[in-house]
Amino acid sequence: MEANRVVFQWRSRIKEGRTVPIAEQTAIDESWLPVPATLVSDGGTSKCILSWSPGATFYHSISDALASAEAASKKPDLANQAKYYLECTLARLHGVGFGPDDYIVDESFALTPEVQEIKGSFTKLELERIADARFGRLDRFGR
Repeated sequence: MEANRVVFQWRSRIKEGRTVPIAEQTAIDESWLPVPATLVSDGGTSKCILSWSPGATFYHSISDALASAEAASKKPDLANQAKYYLECTLARLHGVGFGPDDYIVDESFALTPEVQEIKGSFTKLELERIADARFGRLDRFGR
């Protein structure tokens, strides 16, 4: 219910141009909000929902994020960061292309012990899923 309240406040603020108290604005800035987006693929375009945070900090790479003052204070779990990184980069096996404006590939982070330790098992599992008729490649989903 809390998430719905934040979304309602954000929508009201955009639609009505109303201002909100500082405490509410802080809650909005620190939240991830669902927003409509257009997904472009070889098969055409379709609508989707993605998460966006108006107050999110932007880093060019996971290495930059982990070297930040924010990471020093929050102490992120490197094993979980490695899993997340691999989940994102394994999308290439599904036909997702990364262009020159994408920052997902971080070669220095890819060489860390945390990533190297689980990379083989992640890749093997994903290739098995792609080969399984129940799953397949995500870019062919629904065909």
